Amino acid sequence: MGIEGFHVSSSRPADGIVVIQVSGEIDITSSLAFKERLFGELDEGATQVVLDLDACSEGWVRRALANTGLDQMIATHATLDGALGCRGPAL
Repeated sequence: MGIEGFHVSSSRPADGIVVIQVSGEIDITSSLAFKERLFGELDEGATQVVLDLDACSEGWVRRALANTGLDQMIATHATLDGALGCRGPAL
């Protein structure tokens, strides 16, 4: 799904696990597309969601999570393989 420079796609590398890949700028319109994809995957039985922000590797995502305190609630990993290997508690 693409909206003027924003792209969201997903894959299922294992049963119950969905990886959502995001690239581009997030604004009001693109955030709705992201929300639709996320909730659609949850409705289809995803029990673990990995958000792949590789295209946002400048560090602003980690800073935003830290500034809002969300880094205490959401596990972050330097690599997709690291995230897929994590079996932490669901939030």
